[in-house]
Amino acid sequence: SFVSDSASPKTGEMSQICCLSDRSERKAMRDPSGDQSGAELDRAGQVRWVAVDSVAVLALTALVTLAWLPTYGHGWLWVASLGAALVGLVVAGVAAWRRLGPAATASAAVVAYLVFGTVLAMPSAGIAGVVPTPRSVWGLLLGPVFGWKAMLTVDPPLGETSYLLVPVVVTGLVAALSALTLSLRSGRPVLAWLPPAAALVVAFGFCTGTSWRPVAVGLGFLAVVLVWTSYRRAQLRGALVERKRGVAWPTVVTGALVLGLSGGVAAAAAPLLQPTEPRVTARGSVKPPLDLHRYASPLQGFRLN
Repeated sequence: SFVSDSASPKTGEMSQICCLSDRSERKAMRDPSGDQSGAELDRAGQVRWVAVDSVAVLALTALVTLAWLPTYGHGWLWVASLGAALVGLVVAGVAAWRRLGPAATASAAVVAYLVFGTVLAMPSAGIAGVVPTPRSVWGLLLGPVFGWKAMLTVDPPLGETSYLLVPVVVTGLVAALSALTLSLRSGRPVLAWLPPAAALVVAFGFCTGTSWRPVAVGLGFLAVVLVWTSYRRAQLRGALVERKRGVAWPTVVTGALVLGLSGGVAAAAAPLLQPTEPRVTARGSVKPPLDLHRYASPLQGFRLN
């Protein structure tokens, strides 16, 4: 099992239910004749664990992409953001399966970034939009360093311009990789939503002065996080894993009612909480380079007609 393989055992209830493999081993000790069925159940639980987390991370990444919209506009932004998250999920899953260390995992992420970065961030610089070229690789190397400031000095929407999509790709890849790694290889899988939340803060911070439906994006993000963490806590307690126990529907219904009520209250109070001053972002603190063509020459008045 690669779920929580590198985490140290926790005390209390979490130490008894954190690892799916430990549960299958205890079941096998109680019923030696069911070793094969227990292993199959354990593998199915692992697949279900990874599938649920991957769907949740992709859903959160889609909401982060909405936060990038005012800066980049529609188009290749969706491919760059969701594609980078998918690459990060694959790297995290393979690293957990092969039990790679932090250095090897980071190296695999860098290699995946250089291989798929062309099609995600700089398709116009690649051969057929897919195969990396020296120009695209150079842009992928410069983008994580200079792309953040460059995107702040260009008027939106940026679109797919030079290496300006690299910050989106890096944010999505790192957030997805960190989220799935936290879920699979730590003792606190319910905290796997923190990297996507950090990505959302970055997207809003480097956005323009206006955001695309920020209340709806925030409520949607909160809803996914609550459903995801509630499901994970219930699974860790054994309510959704053991065959003899089904879904705790009263808990699900109660959670849905609380979520709907809180969302309705927040949506109703949103007009009253709108700021009266423009939102402060990183773009407002960076002055664009001087463009002399935008200003008339002071000697223009002395020209002869």
